[in-house]
Amino acid sequence: MSGFFNDQYDYIYFFYGLAFFFLAIVCITLQKDKTRILPWPLLAVFGLIHGINEWLEIYEIVSTGEKILPAVRLIILGFSYVVLFEFARTGLKRLGLKKIGWWVYLPFLAGALSGARHGFAGCEATIRYFLGFPAGLLSSWMIYRASRIEYREKKPLLFLSLMWAGYAVTTGVIVPESTFFPASWLNFDSFYRVTGVPVQFVRGIFALFSSMAVWFYSQTVPSIKHTYNVIRFPWRFKPSKWLIMVTFGTLIGLGWVFTNYFDYYMGMHMVENMRKDSPLNDLTRELAKVGRAAYSLSVSPKIAAAITSGQIDDIGKARVLLIQTQEKTGALECTVLNALGKVVVSTETVLFEGTEARYKTRPYFIKSLSGELGYYLTRGSGYYERIYSISYPVKDKPGKVLGVILIKKQIVEHPVIPVRLISIVITLVVCIIAIILFVAWGRKERLIDLVEQANKQLRELDKTKNDFISIVSHDLKSPLVSIRDAATLLLRDNAHTMSLDTREKKDLLETIIHNTDYQVRLVNDLLDVSKIEAGTIELHMELIDILAVAKKIVVSLQSRAEQKKIKLVLSANRESLVILIDEERMRRVMTNLIDNALKFTAETGTVTVRLEDRDHDVLVKVIDTGIGIPPDDVAKLFQKFYRASNVRGRRKDGSGLGLVIAKGLIEAQGGTMGLDSELGKGTTFYFTLSKQK
Repeated sequence: MSGFFNDQYDYIYFFYGLAFFFLAIVCITLQKDKTRILPWPLLAVFGLIHGINEWLEIYEIVSTGEKILPAVRLIILGFSYVVLFEFARTGLKRLGLKKIGWWVYLPFLAGALSGARHGFAGCEATIRYFLGFPAGLLSSWMIYRASRIEYREKKPLLFLSLMWAGYAVTTGVIVPESTFFPASWLNFDSFYRVTGVPVQFVRGIFALFSSMAVWFYSQTVPSIKHTYNVIRFPWRFKPSKWLIMVTFGTLIGLGWVFTNYFDYYMGMHMVENMRKDSPLNDLTRELAKVGRAAYSLSVSPKIAAAITSGQIDDIGKARVLLIQTQEKTGALECTVLNALGKVVVSTETVLFEGTEARYKTRPYFIKSLSGELGYYLTRGSGYYERIYSISYPVKDKPGKVLGVILIKKQIVEHPVIPVRLISIVITLVVCIIAIILFVAWGRKERLIDLVEQANKQLRELDKTKNDFISIVSHDLKSPLVSIRDAATLLLRDNAHTMSLDTREKKDLLETIIHNTDYQVRLVNDLLDVSKIEAGTIELHMELIDILAVAKKIVVSLQSRAEQKKIKLVLSANRESLVILIDEERMRRVMTNLIDNALKFTAETGTVTVRLEDRDHDVLVKVIDTGIGIPPDDVAKLFQKFYRASNVRGRRKDGSGLGLVIAKGLIEAQGGTMGLDSELGKGTTFYFTLSKQK
């Protein structure tokens, strides 16, 4: 194989493994999400193990003669796929789609081990076929199904499902070359020959984008998103998650450039030192020998004649001289170039397309063309192998440069720590420092935001307290005034200062009783709100048929609906909906919602109570065709004593705490409550109750 990627596998495995470590970190933070559907900790374990496996590939590249490592790496690879399989299996179970037993591992493990007789490459191929491919595809399908029932942002999960499917194909179908089909036909080498890109690089891209998708998904979790995203710079600029991802992508890209440049610089520095040192070791003597040979060729009349005349005889003589020099020095190639960079004669029998164009741009050719010695260092086919290129100008008698003589010699270095590995470690340290700085900065700014939010909440609480005192004072004072006035009139009648008939006395007594009852309800509601906010509300949870509860409430309110000529309807998709609830509290919630719907629905309107049995919960809706709620009031409707702007002029029969209490009681039973409304067309109040016991 030839091309740019030939000597880049170490860095490819580096960022490939780094992407999986990033995936593991993000999945660990998702443990904070108490409502999570997917088993993210298992995906975190997979990312951690698989990242270790990819970084072991780097060690396998730089190590020589290591026999145990390939076996260890295969065990780690297989175990990581088993964990991924368990992620898919557990996720499907949580989603209620399919329950796959432990027995499913037996045929897949047997298939994975069937390639052992074909050596390490064959065993890795079958591990990828029978574990990596099915585990990846099953995980992708499971994530897709989860996106369809996720109540938060669905796009990150859909994108993750797509990226994971791509990873499943590249990791489970394109395998190391082996003697059996299809590994003998579709493998790492064939993929590289067709696409010009190593499959490991493609996998790394899929892994990187999968990590991004999980991170974007984590930003939809309220308890997690501020861990990374709240980053405020001194000029109060908050970068988006995209900018942060671009920053880290840029760091990885710059690290790649730095790795190649540092490798080149250190290699050239090594050659420069060798040229200056006295010949104390074999490598220095070899380089000196190549240099002398290049110089000898550059001053040979046969080489100059081949360049100037271009005759077949002169070229043949020059070629014989080049072959003798190649055999003497052990060079890979000896080539004569004219001043335009065109090959005059070479020991290479086959020159690849574009070779001459590349010669024209090489630093050593440009330098020799100016009359000086040129040399260059590139990587060879092995990790420790380098190609040392040295060139001398070929001049005529007056000193004009006719062309360039080029000799390429393979040298082998054995440093204690490979140069490229040092630069990769430096890149890793920079990435870790960047992550620490981002997280530390984010936490600092998060604390600032928390303080600001706390101050804002204190101001809102202070305002709410004042409003609360004002409203409660008014709601308590008004009935007391009515009671006092009625009692005063009764006292006057008793003192014979005025005369009241029996009906008038009865009306005054009813006024006293009505206002006293209102005050009792108000005090009880205030106590309930206090208990709900303090989390001390007492619940008596039992398995109750909530549909039967709804039927009783609808029957009890049917007469009131008929008085207003409103159609009150009950519907359900099941004949019975048994769920764990507090029956008395649930009766209060549903009565409040239906009563409100009847109150704000005009004559001949419709109020529908609908119950739906879903996969994980029960959904209850109260739908009316009433006056609706202004959009600006929807978000405030669950605040204490708040009333929508289009009903404030109406007579208020309740305490103004009904919806606050209803929402608190539903949440205390593990549910959620919300509403949808369109002004002038109607309102839908809904709540969900979990079916988990």
